[in-house]
This record gives sequence, C-alpha cells and structure tokens, in this order.
Amino acid sequence: MKMIKNYTLGAVSLNGTAESAISRDSFSISPQLGAELLHAGGEARPSFAGTLTSRPVVTFQTWNLLFLTEAEALSGAGFSASLPEIAADGGFGSSAISYAASQGLAVPTEISAQAGQTATLAVSIYPVSSDGSAAPLAAGTTKTLPGRITGGIYTLGSVKIGGTSLGGISQVSLSNGYNVLTNEGENGYCYPTLARIDRHTPEFSVTFSDLSGISAAQLLTGEVPAGAVSCSFSKVNEGGIPTPDALTVVLSRAFVDLSGLQGGAKFSGTLRFRPVIPESGDFFSFGEALP
Repeated sequence: MKMIKNYTLGAVSLNGTAESAISRDSFSISPQLGAELLHAGGEARPSFAGTLTSRPVVTFQTWNLLFLTEAEALSGAGFSASLPEIAADGGFGSSAISYAASQGLAVPTEISAQAGQTATLAVSIYPVSSDGSAAPLAAGTTKTLPGRITGGIYTLGSVKIGGTSLGGISQVSLSNGYNVLTNEGENGYCYPTLARIDRHTPEFSVTFSDLSGISAAQLLTGEVPAGAVSCSFSKVNEGGIPTPDALTVVLSRAFVDLSGLQGGAKFSGTLRFRPVIPESGDFFSFGEALP
C-alpha cells in the first residue's frame, strides 16, 4: 500500500526576493481551463473531452504590505513556491513539490484591514509560456523552507481627507483594480504568451461610524477634495503593540462619494475613493509619515 504524503506551504520567492510572511490558507493555483466536453448528436452523455486553453493563475496573501506595491513583470529568478512534505511530528519531511515561472506578470490586487486584525496584501501571479506550447508553470521538487517573520505586521490605522481625520474606522480596503489581459488560444496555442495591464482603475473604501465626517457633497454628488487622501496602517513588531501611522498610502487626487449608509445599533457609512491621475506622479504613493 502506498504511503500517503501531505504537503504545506514553504517559501515563496518573487524576482529574487523571498517572503515567508504568507498565509498557507490563502495560497492557490488555478489552471482556468478552457475545456470542451462534446455530445455526439442527441446523445445525453459526452463522448469527447479536450482542453483548448489554459490560463494558470497563482494567488496568495502576505502580511508584508510592501512585498509588491505595483504590477511587475517576472524577471531573473521569476516566481517560485515550494510545498514541503509534512512530517508526522508536525515538522517538515524530506520531499517537496515546487512550482516555478520565469515569465509573466505579478500584480498586487488588494490591501485590506479590519479593526483588531492583521492587514493583508493579496497578490496574483500570471505565468506565461515562452512559445504557447511550453507549460508556463513548471513543477519540480525543490525544497525551500520558510524563514521567521521578522519584519513585523500591520493593522488598521487612520484615514484623512485633506488633513481631517475620519472617526470610528472599522475597515479599509485598497483595491488596485488591475484588469490583466492574456492571449491564450491565439494561433491555436493552449497557453498565453502575453500578460499585460489593460486597465488600471484603483478604488479605496473605508467604513466608519462617526458620520459627522460625511460632507453634503460626498453624500449627494461626490467630490474631489482640495487636499490629499491618506490611509495609514499601524505596525506591530514582535513583542510590541501597534505603532500608529507607521505606513501611509497617499492618494494625491481622488473622487470621493458615499457608497453606503448602514443602519443598526451603531450606524456606519462607507466612503469610496476613486483615484485619478494627477498632473505628475502616479495614483498613490507609499510613505512613512502622514502628509
């Protein structure tokens, strides 16, 4: 009888940078097959099955919010993930399964944080083939174990609109809004040979209970405030407590409107910030202090 083996997440590396602060529960590989099951004539059961296209996507969440701050092409060492065997005592066994991609696109999809919880950054990897026929994601047996989490973690912080703080913040979400275009199926090839950004439409939302922070314009028509919008995250180092405003994301120009007002024992509102490109610079920037 064959012995059953179990595997778990080891180390993940992107363009030569290894990261251990990754949730094992969030790691996923989806082949996204374009498969066909065909029925002959009026037959009730299919008699043919085949795959026309495959667009693999790797997704995971990390507690390192600076692991990836913008879309980045795979280069050099590319992307790799090691899944070591789990030993009976809970440690790591001798074998491992690994996956690697040398070409493709890495995209930070969303930063999210809730009160009393660790903030996370969601990442998606779009591997591409060198010629349309070669598998874009190669399987192997490389064993790379995760290291210690040494950089600290982040949690919910403050939000300011033009220098004025919102009160009672319970949740924030920064979605990068990347729409990734791939070309699987072109010229009859199974795998994509291209992954690129087709649209980049970020959206930042914050849920809070101090409704006095909502202006009439935000409630009825939306507005582009005169000052910058900033969202900060508090940092917790090992053995410590949160240090306020340790990491700040600044939106220099954004359209702000109220996307929801929720009743209950404590009313809450959700403001939506949709960044627009300023005269110079990008949608947003990462810094160490509030503006």
